[in-house]
Amino acid sequence: MQNNSLNKLFATLFSDSLKYVDQSDNYVDIINYLLLSKTEVSHFPTDDEFAESIETRDAYNMRQQTKYYLFDRLENQDSLERVNVIDGMQNNRFTIEHIMPQTLSSAWKNELGDDYQAIYDRWDNRLANLTLTAYNSSYSNKSFHEKKTAENGFDHSGFRLNDFVKGCDQWTEKELIERSELLKQTALKLWPMPSSNFQPKVVENEVYGLDDDNNYANVKIASYSLMNTPYKLPKRTWKEMYIGVVRALYELDPAPMRQLIAGDRTKLEKVLIDHPENGFSQVADGVYLYTSTDNWNKIHKLRDLFDFYGIDQSELQIEVVSGKKEDFVKRSE
Repeated sequence: MQNNSLNKLFATLFSDSLKYVDQSDNYVDIINYLLLSKTEVSHFPTDDEFAESIETRDAYNMRQQTKYYLFDRLENQDSLERVNVIDGMQNNRFTIEHIMPQTLSSAWKNELGDDYQAIYDRWDNRLANLTLTAYNSSYSNKSFHEKKTAENGFDHSGFRLNDFVKGCDQWTEKELIERSELLKQTALKLWPMPSSNFQPKVVENEVYGLDDDNNYANVKIASYSLMNTPYKLPKRTWKEMYIGVVRALYELDPAPMRQLIAGDRTKLEKVLIDHPENGFSQVADGVYLYTSTDNWNKIHKLRDLFDFYGIDQSELQIEVVSGKKEDFVKRSE
């Protein structure tokens, strides 16, 4: 996940959680649910994805602060006997050491075998080949045996990260694979996948006909169906529905709408005109609909338009986002 995606995720996490606080008193459970429900760039990695990243990522060229945190956690884990890794790395007392060096000597090429170049290219900066030391300058590109047994070598290291290395007699791809697996299992233990038992209450959207006794004040629209044909609303706005329905009626039969524009307006006076004007939206060539109005007026004008067309108002079904009953305000007679 990119840093900018993380910034957006955590910036909205608290406000998102407030939507569910009345459904659970376990705030952590809600946060975990939100994290696990993210998709695309905000997707929370699975254990397999996380483990693969631990194994394959270029850990040496990570951001400095990320490396401080990573090596501190891997070194100290949950021990109460802690080494101040972050302070040591910041002050250059501790540095990251490539066990297989960045420049391969003849001895290293021989130890790695015929595929030394492929092994080097694959493992050079991966976490399995990296460790901590306070004696980086003395290691250089010495053979593994020298790095291990020399004064202040791996055998004498106090870092937990070097415990596996102490038990090795050579450093080949076999050891790299084994240490990689060990580090993966350690990482999965240190950073477990969050879990959540929280399930938000599923509230199904409600569907109303245009002929229902509602004016839809303070209600969000989800979609609509006209004459059994469903229509999606990408922006989910009442204006979008209003224009779409009027456009569909015009395409069904333009004559009644042209008649209204020509002057037989009745209850639809000043709702449809034949030229662009502020507050009007185009629905067809030479047909402009007044859309700068509230839901109450949109619904009433659609009812009048359906009556003018001779179409039963129930042919328009409106799906609204379910809310409290008081959100539906009865229309005045």
